[in-house]
Amino acid sequence: MEGMDKNRTTAQSPFGQSILTGFRGVSKNLFIILVFLLMSLPLFTTFNEILTKIVEKTGLYTFLTRNVVPFETRAVSLILRPFGIDAKPTVSHLFIERPDGSTTGIFFSWNCLGWQSAVLLLLTLFTGLSGNFPWGRKIEVVLLGLSGTFLINFIRIAFVTVIAYYFGQIPATIVHDYGGTLFTVAWFFFYWWFSYKFILEGE
Repeated sequence: MEGMDKNRTTAQSPFGQSILTGFRGVSKNLFIILVFLLMSLPLFTTFNEILTKIVEKTGLYTFLTRNVVPFETRAVSLILRPFGIDAKPTVSHLFIERPDGSTTGIFFSWNCLGWQSAVLLLLTLFTGLSGNFPWGRKIEVVLLGLSGTFLINFIRIAFVTVIAYYFGQIPATIVHDYGGTLFTVAWFFFYWWFSYKFILEGE
């Protein structure tokens, strides 16, 4: 048609752009997940509680309660010792004596093991390792993710316990339900930045 600007380019839909890969792709996915979690935290917390009650009726709950949860309470009590917090672990609780003399008991369930973090790690691995990287480096990233996520869950629980020690049960519950999610997502941002900077794309 006459008068049409031949140099004019058609607008592209954002969905027509190429899929981001590498750290940018992982960061984009983590940001989307973070927005979704923040929008649905009340629903997510309720679903989490329902799922906990369902699993508590299975044999898996018994295995985790007898073998993993006691290890978790002891590990968290050891993390707290350098901070001057004397926590007494049992098979399912961690009892701490607060500065005002009152005692606060923190219940540990299978849900405290961080299965949500494991799911998030698995989802990000699909995007993060989609590039053409050597298998040896990919294995290093996976091992770092598994060990780091395992450790970060203990730190998260220890932090909640510190909040309970200084401020009481209710603030600790709020931090557990809401702050724990932000803390976990922040760890994954750092984990993937470190992986690309020093392992996957490092010399």
